[in-house]
Amino acid sequence: MKKTKRMAALLTAALVGASTLLGACSSAGKDTSTAAASGGETAPGTEAGSDQADSGETRRSSFTMEFNADPGSLAPNSSGIDSNFIIRCYYYEKLFDFGYDTPEIQPILAKEYEWLDDHRMQIELWDDIYTTDGNNITAEDVLWSMEQCANSTQFVQHTRNIDFDQTEVTDPYTIVVYFKNRNQFIFNDLSRIDITSKASFEASEDGMVTTPVGSGPYIVAQYDAGTQIILEKNENYWKTAENHDGLIPKQNVDEIVCRFIAEDAQKTIALESGDVDYLFECPSIAISDYQNSDEINLYSINATNCEGVYFNSTEGSVLNNQLLRQAICYAVDTNAIVSSVLGGVGGVPATQIASHIAQEYQPDKEYYPYDPEKAKELLAEAGYAEGELNLRLVTDNTNSRREIAEIVQQFLSQVGINVTIETIEASTTNARTAETDTWDMIMNGYACVTNSVLFYFYNQLSENNSRGGWKNEEYQALLDEAVIDGDLDLAMQCVEIVEEAAPILPTYYVVKYQAGRKGIDYWVNKYGYTSVFPNEFTYNEDATWLYD
Repeated sequence: MKKTKRMAALLTAALVGASTLLGACSSAGKDTSTAAASGGETAPGTEAGSDQADSGETRRSSFTMEFNADPGSLAPNSSGIDSNFIIRCYYYEKLFDFGYDTPEIQPILAKEYEWLDDHRMQIELWDDIYTTDGNNITAEDVLWSMEQCANSTQFVQHTRNIDFDQTEVTDPYTIVVYFKNRNQFIFNDLSRIDITSKASFEASEDGMVTTPVGSGPYIVAQYDAGTQIILEKNENYWKTAENHDGLIPKQNVDEIVCRFIAEDAQKTIALESGDVDYLFECPSIAISDYQNSDEINLYSINATNCEGVYFNSTEGSVLNNQLLRQAICYAVDTNAIVSSVLGGVGGVPATQIASHIAQEYQPDKEYYPYDPEKAKELLAEAGYAEGELNLRLVTDNTNSRREIAEIVQQFLSQVGINVTIETIEASTTNARTAETDTWDMIMNGYACVTNSVLFYFYNQLSENNSRGGWKNEEYQALLDEAVIDGDLDLAMQCVEIVEEAAPILPTYYVVKYQAGRKGIDYWVNKYGYTSVFPNEFTYNEDATWLYD
């Protein structure tokens, strides 16, 4: 089979949805909608980097952005919360990754790849990949990184399709990966696995929890737990356009500061005072103000993310009862959640398991419309009198999830279900989700990357990795066949089974709003992420704050 240096478009789904710039960007009302994707027209504006002041002094550019929570660990393949998933992209790299504003998978560490047969993919690495502490990354390091990922409760789903017994390193820069089943999510899985040097990891005193070492375009210069992470440009970054192809990250700013701010009010104060330059999570209360601002740009991302309440469907659990799960779904008004918590602008009320931008979405279908009387009937049919059922609901301490948990508690009390709420740190949510003996319901999200609910089914609702423990043999057989090539008919059959079983209550489809100071000329997002990459932005003369 022919080797490929530049990756073909392996994921043919439409883009996530337009990432749109909102609000006043200049007094003249200039149209500054998201510019062309990488590889298209040259972006306007300039790279920032270092600047020569009038005095002759060299000034370094610094971009400060807000994230909800401290990831808790900077180790490879560790916490899966948004902040860590995005920040890790700066210092760890993958074999392949999504491009910017395009579903095309592109190589980073991989130089060439070739399918040897239906199970074996041969991957050749660039031979000049070096970590920031000087270790050359080899095929042995790739295999070790994959095995390390397989031992992570947060990322194991991305290695479950790899047969390690039949995966082999054939020379210092070549690995043959054996996949149990060839399907449309193989490259997505490979794009989620952080690759680093085994020697660098073993030299770390804390397993890179606070001192990560990777090969990426930025270095973690400082980590103040609970406060911030400071990233500095890797001056010796190995991948340059002169002698490499594939996805080549830019380094348009010298320093990136990731500031952790949990409270919505503090976020807006930080942006408006100039303490931060960009909000990764723009509070819904600020959206209307920023839409009409001459100083702040507002960006909307029609995200693939969905928020929901997972039910513990494991054997022996009280919610291993389809009637009870259906009762809860009828008891909660998702319109009220979006209206009261998100101000009607931060999301779309969920009517079904498929996201509103997924190919399986049915515009005229609502599986569990708000119907408290129906909920009471199902509760009684399940064998519970009003006031008899007591459930434990776990949520993290981010504003929206905590508030939604309280609303769910109120709705369930109206149909005779008692709920106690436990609040945990956001960085522990995914790990806690796996501890099904400690909760009956838990607030968490999922995504329909590639614009298909099959992505969620494959990664988080399958026999290998089912959040909440729900399983169904008929569904699994259909899913195994559907993920081979994304067959829509099979996907819809999976949807019908899941909707009837109700292993999760989807609450809303995320519409992500971010806000930044005036001066960002070219804004770009990475496909499959609700993220921010200031190293890829270009800036204009209004971005004097880069050098404050």
